[in-house]
Amino acid sequence: MEIIKYKVETASASLRFVYGKILSNFPGVGTDAFAALCRNLSPFGLTVEDVSSPQLLPNKLSDAFLQLELLRRRVQLKIGYGWFDVVVGNLTNDELEIAPLLVETIVETLRSGNEDAFETASAGVAYLAHLSVSSGEQARFFSRHVPVDPGVPQLKPDGFQYATHPFQPEKGLPSLRFTFARSTRIDGGIYVESTFDFAAPLEINSLVGDTVKIVRSTLTAFDLQNLLPIPAQDENKL
Repeated sequence: MEIIKYKVETASASLRFVYGKILSNFPGVGTDAFAALCRNLSPFGLTVEDVSSPQLLPNKLSDAFLQLELLRRRVQLKIGYGWFDVVVGNLTNDELEIAPLLVETIVETLRSGNEDAFETASAGVAYLAHLSVSSGEQARFFSRHVPVDPGVPQLKPDGFQYATHPFQPEKGLPSLRFTFARSTRIDGGIYVESTFDFAAPLEINSLVGDTVKIVRSTLTAFDLQNLLPIPAQDENKL
């Protein structure tokens, strides 16, 4: 069957990591935890201009966070007392390649002195993309790449989406959801969103790498294996 040609115009990714308990050893400015965070993230381009605390002392502890810009401000890290977020607003090959090491460094740094908060942690990963197709090809794209049965046993149609059914967290598998829709950003384009929810206990060190593998294998079932950037071979990306 003919594959409809498409181009990834924009792509972004995010990770939200939710601790099982309050982060008691918070890396506030001036603490030993903050010093360790700066030291460990310096290989990722962290400078004094990249650190801010816009909501460090709000009325609610849940609203407090420390914000850091990494990799020449291409990656944003927010650390709260109950969570941390990693957001890549414009995902390219370089960020995808570095992401597993970056997340592992963040987790290992924050886990020091907060081991109990990580024992029952959960996480969610999201990947979003806007695709362009040739004029008049939008309907054919949906017909070709969004089948009733994509051939992935755990994914079942769920409205205009595909979702994991049943969800089996005891097997260490994430809950998956893939959404295909008309893009509101690109005229005649396609919007693709995939989300992954991981329940405790987490295989933290392999979380990002495992997610990329799952995304690639699942998108292959939709004949969309080129939707994710392919990591570059150059290892000197920091």
